[in-house]
Amino acid sequence: MQNALLTARDVEGALNRALTDYEAASDAYAREFFLLKVQILIFYYDVLAGMLSIGRNKPNGFAKAVALKPLVHSLYEYAQQMDRNLVPRVIRLASSRNKSIDTSVIRAEKKKWHGQLTKLKDWKALRDVATGHYGWDIEHQVRLLKAIGQEEVLSVASAYVDYSLFILQLLPHGKRSAA
Repeated sequence: MQNALLTARDVEGALNRALTDYEAASDAYAREFFLLKVQILIFYYDVLAGMLSIGRNKPNGFAKAVALKPLVHSLYEYAQQMDRNLVPRVIRLASSRNKSIDTSVIRAEKKKWHGQLTKLKDWKALRDVATGHYGWDIEHQVRLLKAIGQEEVLSVASAYVDYSLFILQLLPHGKRSAA
C-alpha cells in the first residue's frame, strides 16, 4: 500500500505538470500532445485512486462489489474512449510530426492484455445496469454486482493502466512552446 501511495503521488505530480504544460503550450502540436497526456493521466489517477480506496477501506461481502463498481465503470468507459478517440489521435499526432506509429505494435501490446481487455467487453451489462446507470430490475443489478470480484477488477485495472502507459509512451515528445 505504501508503494501504491508513492505511485499515486508520482501520478498526481505528473497529472498536475501535464495540465500546467497544456495550459502554457503556445502551439497547436504541443497543446494536443499535453491534452492527450492529461487525458491518459486523468484515467491513470482515477483508477489508481479507486484501487487505493478499496485497499484502504477493505470492504467486505456485497459492499465490496458495490465499492468496485465505480472502477468497473471507469475502466469500461475509458476503454471505449481509448479505442475510439485517444489511440487514433495519438497516431494522427505522431504522423503530423512524420513519426508514424506502426499500428501492429499497438495490436501486439493489446494482445498481451487480451484476457483482461476482453473482460472489459464482458462488463457491458454490468456497466449498463449497475455501475452508474440504475436499471429498473434491481434483482438483475444485484446478480451482476455479485458476479464481480476484486482480483478480477484489479487485474483488469492493472492491465489497462499498463496499456495506457504504453500508448502514452508512443506520443512524440511535446514541448510547451513550438517544437
